[in-house]
Amino acid sequence: MKPLETGPAGLIIFDGSCGMCTTFVGKKKAFFERYGFKVRPIQDPGLLDAVQIDEIELMTSIHLIAKDGRVLKGAHFFKEVSRQIWWMTPIYWLLKIPLFFWVFGIGYTAIAKRRHTISNVCGLQKR
Repeated sequence: MKPLETGPAGLIIFDGSCGMCTTFVGKKKAFFERYGFKVRPIQDPGLLDAVQIDEIELMTSIHLIAKDGRVLKGAHFFKEVSRQIWWMTPIYWLLKIPLFFWVFGIGYTAIAKRRHTISNVCGLQKR
């Protein structure tokens, strides 16, 4: 098994079969890499073996494998990424407020469950 490559800030894993995920993460790969993240779709060969996270679990939401080994997904992903990108710190501070984080998490989960439908309706192209 090939060792898992992460960037200095961690590894972002997204669903490359989802047009919405590809549009908002995959096509922004250079942006994330500028801030030290490595970006890979779940479908990359060997990724599932390297991360040792169940594929079904990975397909439920976006994931960040932090440099320290923590696995963050969904709203926790957004909180950590906004903490690491200096100009996104206002979002991080909002997400530190429990009620705001809870509402954001509900919204994220609702969108994530319907992401393929949203992609089709909006004409977003998958990888």
